[in-house]
Amino acid sequence: MNIDNTSTPLVSIVVPVYNRENVILETIDSALSQDYPNFEVVVVDNNSTDKTLEKISLRKDERLKVFRNNRNIGPVRNWAKAIEYANGEFVKILWSDDLMHESFLSKSLKFFGSNTAFVLSNINFIGGSHAGYKTLEKERIVTTKDYINDVIMKNNYPVSPGCAIFRKSDLKRSLLINIPNEIGIDFSRIAIGNDLIIFLKIALDYNEVKILSEPLNAFRLHSDSISVKSGNQILDFHYDFAKLFFVTKYYPELLRYISTKIYFTFIVNQKKEPYKNYQINDLIELKNTRIEILVKLILKRLYEKLNLFRG
Repeated sequence: MNIDNTSTPLVSIVVPVYNRENVILETIDSALSQDYPNFEVVVVDNNSTDKTLEKISLRKDERLKVFRNNRNIGPVRNWAKAIEYANGEFVKILWSDDLMHESFLSKSLKFFGSNTAFVLSNINFIGGSHAGYKTLEKERIVTTKDYINDVIMKNNYPVSPGCAIFRKSDLKRSLLINIPNEIGIDFSRIAIGNDLIIFLKIALDYNEVKILSEPLNAFRLHSDSISVKSGNQILDFHYDFAKLFFVTKYYPELLRYISTKIYFTFIVNQKKEPYKNYQINDLIELKNTRIEILVKLILKRLYEKLNLFRG
């Protein structure tokens, strides 16, 4: 049944947070300003060491519910904890340094239907060299098949679930604390790739994805955000690995495509920075090796050379 103007299911805006004393109040205020009548804001502090909790305590609102972990459990486990505390039928993830427009809930829920995987909005980027909009064209409905194909092959959609609204039940079953892999990457600590898998896994079980072209969410770019701190090199590596995992397990019809795409990325860039330092030429030149296996060997070598997030 479609959600109509007379239906107001409870929505949980969940805010996982760690050391965001300078921006957390602006984030919470954007959540509390929603024009939708039935929501809660669930903040889960991951044992911050700054004044984040003191700042949050300045907001007195019965819709605001604050929890604190007795130890830092890592970012992705804190996402899961926040979703677990949520009481709503629907969940909106609001990253602790981001903002949401006051009409996001009302407009996205009005657009939700029984065959809808999720509703996502356009994004306004704040700060940094990428300030501006993520263009999602006009308001529209796309099939989940087209959506998955586009995400794997073209990257025209956001990878962060912070721009979308989901059913809580879908979020719980689709969030992977860690992405299984053969080279020892701890995705629960890196928190890059797990976000994309949420979208892709949920899309498998529905017929459509709905797009709001208005920029109803704002992502703040700053030196301590995961995306900026990681850099394009590390982001691309982990998102490629997440895509490879997804198609291998759930969407094998695209396995050859994504493997070939990753492989030729290195072929084209092997003499450029930073690829020329990774010593993968011997892998590229392997003969009679299935490209899917070759790509896994290349990613393993890259991980070793990048020394990602170790020490």
